[in-house]
Amino acid sequence: AKSHTNGSAKQYAATLDWGLRWVIILGVPAAVGLWCLAEPLLSVLFLTGKFTQFDVLMSSQSLVAYSIGIVGLMLAKVLSSAFYARQDIKTPVKIAFVVMLANIIMNMILIGPMRHAGLALATSIAAILQAGLLLFFLYKKDIFSLNAAWFKLGLQVVLASLVMGLIIYYLGSISVYTVVHLLGIVVAAVSGYLAVLFGLGVRWRHLVAL
Repeated sequence: AKSHTNGSAKQYAATLDWGLRWVIILGVPAAVGLWCLAEPLLSVLFLTGKFTQFDVLMSSQSLVAYSIGIVGLMLAKVLSSAFYARQDIKTPVKIAFVVMLANIIMNMILIGPMRHAGLALATSIAAILQAGLLLFFLYKKDIFSLNAAWFKLGLQVVLASLVMGLIIYYLGSISVYTVVHLLGIVVAAVSGYLAVLFGLGVRWRHLVAL
């Protein structure tokens, strides 16, 4: 908002780019981690008393479905702020209305074959749709566009996240989970993710420079 008020389009775009970089770097591995650790996480937190293994399994299906939309939800938050900073309230509100209708339709379509997980998946798809529409209108209004560096960053994050997923898969092949086991897997996975990012050339200055 400050950059827009000062008439600095370059600084405005740079600030938005910085926010989106952090969304990708944090959101993609978070989605992968939540997908891979859905069942172990729920087991550690809730598997006791009347909350059975079947309940863990059913709940983990919803959690996996929600993990698909994590990046979309994060992107939508940042991209909406880009419009609000320009005092453009109408565009994100119109998009939110369209996304709400799409979510309702997808709920009706997916609840039959996927039951409760279908509702979660519909929410995730709606979040991705919202982020996509927000980015499209920013591009259409010539406010912001992704440059070539984004494709490189995307590839780096995807490769690092895949390695992280393999670490979780390898370390998570145990039958009984405890808090210590879960924390150990998380620490190893995050360390592996950061190590691969560093090995692929991502440095701290790439994340803080505006």
